Amino acid sequence: IASLPVRREAELAPGVQWSILVDMISECCVTVEEAVEACVAVQHLRPMSYLFADATGAAAVVEATPTEVRVRHPEGGLVVAANVAQGGEVGSKAEEDRPTFALPDALRGRPGEGDAAERGQRRVQRATQMLRDALPGISEQDVRRILRDHEAPICTGDHADADGAPWGT
Repeated sequence: IASLPVRREAELAPGVQWSILVDMISECCVTVEEAVEACVAVQHLRPMSYLFADATGAAAVVEATPTEVRVRHPEGGLVVAANVAQGGEVGSKAEEDRPTFALPDALRGRPGEGDAAERGQRRVQRATQMLRDALPGISEQDVRRILRDHEAPICTGDHADADGAPWGT
């Protein structure tokens, strides 16, 4: 689960909070497809990204906003999620007329790094390439190496700890 930044304007509309949806899915869904159907069926309060996987090996990323839900399935055995929407197949009705407000320019990105969407796309591309390079068997060490990577940057953390923690940004 990741909170998605707003790409343009944030919608003001009633919807289901992510934590309630996660509880519902964990109680009611067994498969990835059931979880995807549940995400598509509800009105979302705010932009969120959900990564689902099940015991059969199926996986999907659902990127939900108050106006649409997009679904991505693995390509070449991999599906990578970030805290920025990457797009995918539309799973719900398109945008409706709702009141909006503009996101302040100061929150749209850091100088020289591009906006949130560009930074997220770089992280997803880098992680996907590193995962492909690790195939056919992705190990825990491979995942640690990816989470510590500073090239995209996937991680901006300090790695003074011998174990590499913290891995996050």
